[in-house]
Amino acid sequence: MTARFAGSSRWGSRWLPAAGLLALSTVFLFIGERDYYYKDLAHNEFTAKNMTLAKNLPTRRGLLFTSMYRKVDGTTHYATYHRFPAGAVVLIQLVIAPFEGDFAAQLAAARTLMLAFFCAAAVLAYLALTRLTGSRVAALGATLLAFSSHNVLHYSDAVSNEMSVDLFAVMLVFHGMVLFKSDGGERRFRQLAVKACAALLLGWHVYGLLLPFLVFGAAREAVGAWREGADTPRTVAARSGAVAARVLRGRSVLLGALALLFGAGVLGYGFAREHAVFDGRRAVAELPSVRSMLRRTNIHASGFRGSSLLEWPTFVRWQFHRVGVASVPVAFAGGADLDEHAWHTSGKWWFFAAGVLATVGAFAGLALFPGPRSPPAALALAGFCWACFVRGSTAWAVHQFEAMFHVGVPLCLFAAVLLAMRRLGGARAPVVCGAVAVAVFCASSVAMVLRHVDDAAAQIDRARLAEFDAIARTIRDK
Repeated sequence: MTARFAGSSRWGSRWLPAAGLLALSTVFLFIGERDYYYKDLAHNEFTAKNMTLAKNLPTRRGLLFTSMYRKVDGTTHYATYHRFPAGAVVLIQLVIAPFEGDFAAQLAAARTLMLAFFCAAAVLAYLALTRLTGSRVAALGATLLAFSSHNVLHYSDAVSNEMSVDLFAVMLVFHGMVLFKSDGGERRFRQLAVKACAALLLGWHVYGLLLPFLVFGAAREAVGAWREGADTPRTVAARSGAVAARVLRGRSVLLGALALLFGAGVLGYGFAREHAVFDGRRAVAELPSVRSMLRRTNIHASGFRGSSLLEWPTFVRWQFHRVGVASVPVAFAGGADLDEHAWHTSGKWWFFAAGVLATVGAFAGLALFPGPRSPPAALALAGFCWACFVRGSTAWAVHQFEAMFHVGVPLCLFAAVLLAMRRLGGARAPVVCGAVAVAVFCASSVAMVLRHVDDAAAQIDRARLAEFDAIARTIRDK
């Protein structure tokens, strides 16, 4: 099937992928042009926190902490941070280690690593969409347009154990799902399982993708088992039992169980290290990271209880607002204020409307995909599933970067539009659109750089870097 639909034209298939890779390189403008400063305080906070975690990691290997202090009795205490896997922090520590003593170089190395993850995520999305659509041109155009949105580009170089790292993890599993559904076989299933475990070493957002995919798979297995037993003379209860047994033995349940057990092991190791720091004086439920996890999932709502931000109508409206932001390239968004908390003012309502239309269009457009449709449907739902699961944290403005994980909606939407144009306008139409997508991505990258240039902020940031270097020299001299 892939060969039948491969490429809208040989001419476009030859040069457009190379042009797409060249376009991705424009995101590295962030390193040179921003000169290590940001006007966005949330961006700075995420970067500072994760640089601190990476710098502290060698101090007590396996323990994530942001600070340590000594009490008057001489005991050492740590501000622990085990809400996320340590995989990304370990990688950050590895890339900054060769530049010990030069904080600016360490920051540049860490941000380069984040941009590398961002580019790798885009490449995986392109490869998966090529399989799903059978058209390299449609896959490239959809990928570049979807990755041109404000939050995807703005947080692409934030030093974090979420954001670009987690986006790569989601796309890694998405690519594995597409291969598994396209080819089938035990080898592809094992590959998907390995990718899922590897992704869970980098972040938790992959659960938002796995949940709908496994539900789709289990439902398909249940329907197939029910139809197979339609001619068998047995009671409804007996048939239902047979269907349940079939589902429980199926690959969907097996993959879900493996992902849950592996993730629980990663999280449990972090909690065990944190428990050891407190010398067993605290119950597990009272550990700071456990309490944070319960608060994020809204199980323990301390600090958020009664907030209007957690009301479902408001929460759902803001999620559609974020889908709208994720569906509009920066080059077209201009200087629009993207804060969803004032969505009804200054014309911001149109982001909400764009999100609703994009979601409807994405799912309707799946009918045009010649390849399997459950992986892209799961990817389009991944952002919603994750946001609902951790509603206690995704409701807040500081988590606007969560719009990155709604990227499945514009990916499906733009791919469907390009496939429709191929049917209506011939082979050349998607090629022209692919070229436009390359130009839009490059323009969006440049616009994102210019949007955050501020000379006063740059001077302040350079002064802070100088202070960091002076402190580091003082510590080394002692």
